[in-house]
Amino acid sequence: MAEIRINATGGVKLYDADDSHYAQIVAGTITSNVNAITLGHDVVSIVDNLALTSDSAVLKFGADNDTTLTHTDGTGLTLNSTNKLCFNDASQFIQGSSATVLSIGATDEIDLTATAVDLNGTLNVSGVATFQANPVFPDGGVAIADLDIDGGTDIGAAIVDADLFIVDDGAGGTNRKVAASRLKTYAGFTAASITGGTDYGNISPATGDSIIMHDTSASALREITIANLGNTPAFSAYDGGADSVSTATWTKGQFSGEHYDTHSAFDSSTNYRFTVPTGCGGNYIFSYAASVLNLADAKVHQMHLYINGSVALNSNTMVSDHNSHTKKTAIRGSCMISLDADDYVELFHYHNHGSSIDTLSERMHFSGFRLAGS
Repeated sequence: MAEIRINATGGVKLYDADDSHYAQIVAGTITSNVNAITLGHDVVSIVDNLALTSDSAVLKFGADNDTTLTHTDGTGLTLNSTNKLCFNDASQFIQGSSATVLSIGATDEIDLTATAVDLNGTLNVSGVATFQANPVFPDGGVAIADLDIDGGTDIGAAIVDADLFIVDDGAGGTNRKVAASRLKTYAGFTAASITGGTDYGNISPATGDSIIMHDTSASALREITIANLGNTPAFSAYDGGADSVSTATWTKGQFSGEHYDTHSAFDSSTNYRFTVPTGCGGNYIFSYAASVLNLADAKVHQMHLYINGSVALNSNTMVSDHNSHTKKTAIRGSCMISLDADDYVELFHYHNHGSSIDTLSERMHFSGFRLAGS
């Protein structure tokens, strides 16, 4: 039969019916000669401390002991498998989700409060990282390839002196800001830069050669070709052969040959006229000469300068007088006219001989040029 015995040490032993198993209470410690003691009650209350005094002791939870907390000697406690240690509800937890991954889950936010948080390893942010203060990166911490310049918003205006750029100061790894005004100083040059260059020598510059000039209207450096310097555009044309001029009719001079034409602005094949090139408006000086053969006595030979199809200048009139002159009449003239781009200039002559007469090709000339700085 089961019985209770009090031994000499003051302990109490509880024996089962066959006297083979017992539980002993001595000085507040319960021991047994079996591996487990079952306390059959819904709730067991321990007033002060519970001590599991053996290494690798295990606390088991659940009807099938599916969750365990094991003492790991010298390390701490180990939660078995991929079970979670939950807070408030199952949506907030700490879990060893695999043998190499520790997961921390929360419904809305994980709040870490500390003077400093030291993260050793790679940080992979799947969402948006928002900083309440400016982040500090080590030198060389952001690769150039990671800067999204193409995705930036264009300045949408001209660069001004106060605009800022980032430079690597002396290629030493220290980034500094620099104002656009400094770039102008760096890119500029002095007279020493020019005098130290290779001399052009006695070779005449080609019309396509360029020099740099300062455009005061825009406060900027511009490229200008030799063709646009000096008294250009410029041309000199002549009549390649005798032309027949009808009587009492204003007839355009057909200057079919050219000595020079800096801007290819004189048409010597179709319209026989000079057209002001784009960007070349200004004050122009024109000179011309014309001669006809066998003009009858007391008859006149005249020349007019036309601009855009209308008379712009009446020239001198030559009256034939065979008693004091040969039968070759000649008219010469010059003028200065202000022209705009695309204006065109032509030379017409007239006589009242009564029938057609020929020009003297060697005395038919038409030339002009733009005054520099006009």
